Amino acid sequence: MPTTSSTDKSPRQRGMLALSRRLFLDSIESRWQLFLLTGAPVLLMTLLYLIFNVGIVRDLDIAVVDLDHSHSSRLLTRYLEASPRLRVSSFNNAEEARRQVRLGRYSALITLPYGLQSKLANSRQPSIDIRYNGQYLLLGKQANSAIKLALSAGLKKLSTKVSLLKGLNRQQSQFMLSPIQQQLTPLNNPNSNYLAFLLPAITIALWQVISVLSISNSCSRLLLQPALFQQHSTAKLWIAQLLAATLPLWLLGVSALALLYGIIALPLAGSLALLALGLAMMLLALFSVIALIAIIVKDNVRAISVCAALFAPAFAFMGVTFPSSDMPVAAQLWREVMPSTHFMQLLLDQLSRAANMSDLWNLLHLSLFSLLLLPLALFSRHYRSNSSRYQHTGTNGGATR
Repeated sequence: MPTTSSTDKSPRQRGMLALSRRLFLDSIESRWQLFLLTGAPVLLMTLLYLIFNVGIVRDLDIAVVDLDHSHSSRLLTRYLEASPRLRVSSFNNAEEARRQVRLGRYSALITLPYGLQSKLANSRQPSIDIRYNGQYLLLGKQANSAIKLALSAGLKKLSTKVSLLKGLNRQQSQFMLSPIQQQLTPLNNPNSNYLAFLLPAITIALWQVISVLSISNSCSRLLLQPALFQQHSTAKLWIAQLLAATLPLWLLGVSALALLYGIIALPLAGSLALLALGLAMMLLALFSVIALIAIIVKDNVRAISVCAALFAPAFAFMGVTFPSSDMPVAAQLWREVMPSTHFMQLLLDQLSRAANMSDLWNLLHLSLFSLLLLPLALFSRHYRSNSSRYQHTGTNGGATR
């Protein structure tokens, strides 16, 4: 009896995994798709790590102009130099220092005024001019905080010295300077390490961009093969496409999480397995949205344009750099249609606490996107009937000719 190879079988006889494998191999015939799944993630993760590997802002260049040239002004300069977050450069010419700051070579300019020591000795309040570059929010905030902390410590020491010279004991002088002792403890990020929050957020935002492009390309290539809609049921075809498009992306996402919390060892108090489940739910949500857009517009360029307009501001709406509760109503509504914002909320919760039942709320938000599979099925049935009618017309036309 002659044997029949697997290639001779009709597509209807192939299993779900075989169909998924066929769709995946068909998609990576595109060099762009292959780059999205291989070269792009490695390139972006390497670039992100090189940018954020320090984690803590250090050695911010600041300019100091000492117009007093006194013991007090030199003491304040030494306190600034002692700060690990600052690197001090002294200038004698105030105009030259301002020019260097305008050129962007220094993050801040501190001017210690003439008569600083004499005003302190006579219990008069001197004015120290501090100007910092607010164009870069993170650097400006870090420079401002470090300068205030260093100058506060230096001025406290000088004020204590003046009080002792007036006959007060050390305890009285310290009470006058600070009647209430404060203890500030930053929660969730005690070392002020922005790497633990910014790097995962940027990684998820870029991973979503790669996922959007990859899924859109895969769905568009599927829609270019109307014969498949005649050979397979709609449900089987889209499930196979879901596996083919999202499984490689899920593996990439899990690898990124393993890199962040396994190799780089960023702090994580919650469950890595829950985050892997969240990635799968996020991919299902993305696939539901993108597949529906692709079958409606039926053009890859237009589909990517719509997805770009929808998902481009993902990082800004994640609630990492700005609290989501303080966003305008329009922004809060927009972020609700982005799967990455719900996953990022799950990730932020896992950074600070162990997993609990409240995490199911974020997973529920992601699962609601799967309701879009219902209109996808309706549009697919319409697409299938149109492609069948087109093929039937083409066959009759060929017979007539």
